[in-house]
Amino acid sequence: MLGIWLLVFMLLPTLAVGNPAGSATLQDHQAILDTAQRYAADHLEQQGYRYEVRPLPLDRRLRLATCDVPLEAYMPPGGRIGGTSTIGVRCAGSVEWSLFVQVRARIYADVAVATRPLARGELLGAHDVRLDERDITRLPGGFLTQLSEVVGMKVRRPLGTGSVIARGAIDAPRLVRRGQIVTLIAGKGGVEIRTTGKALADGAAGERVRVRNERSSRVVEGVVAEDGTVRVNP
Repeated sequence: MLGIWLLVFMLLPTLAVGNPAGSATLQDHQAILDTAQRYAADHLEQQGYRYEVRPLPLDRRLRLATCDVPLEAYMPPGGRIGGTSTIGVRCAGSVEWSLFVQVRARIYADVAVATRPLARGELLGAHDVRLDERDITRLPGGFLTQLSEVVGMKVRRPLGTGSVIARGAIDAPRLVRRGQIVTLIAGKGGVEIRTTGKALADGAAGERVRVRNERSSRVVEGVVAEDGTVRVNP
């Protein structure tokens, strides 16, 4: 019996040293996560927004050989960074491997919001809207980041105080109504000819409408100007 215990004690130092040596050949998970996080952060830095990036933990059972060159990160085809995203990390050293890391990114930007309850059909003034910082990864598409895109527009549906004003919630006001008598302006080289006509459709600034010339009865197409006139040759 004494001989058996002596053999065990002689083997213990070998086993204790062997385990750390084996684990040292495995790739550190944190290095993989740091590589993915840096890649996402560098990408968002170029956009100029405030952001927060956090990689999600890897499966603890994942065992990869230690990479003997710096790890590389890349964007998978069709990928994007925002919300929960996927970043590729690979080793191109003597032992090659690759995997995907999930990264949670919040991106903050100033967007247009309502300062008070807004009813359908209201025209928005400067006092009706303001810019407020929001996590745009949680917003549907179409949010607006410039007040100039909102002021002067017409509300399409009711909005509550603090509601984000999306592009689909507003519309340019109709400056020309069907059947309205409008001023037609045509000209080239600094010479303008003005006449009147009847609009055959509604139109907002920048939109094209058809107008029947009251003198010639000819139907022409022009662009609605900010002052409500219609320019045939804009």
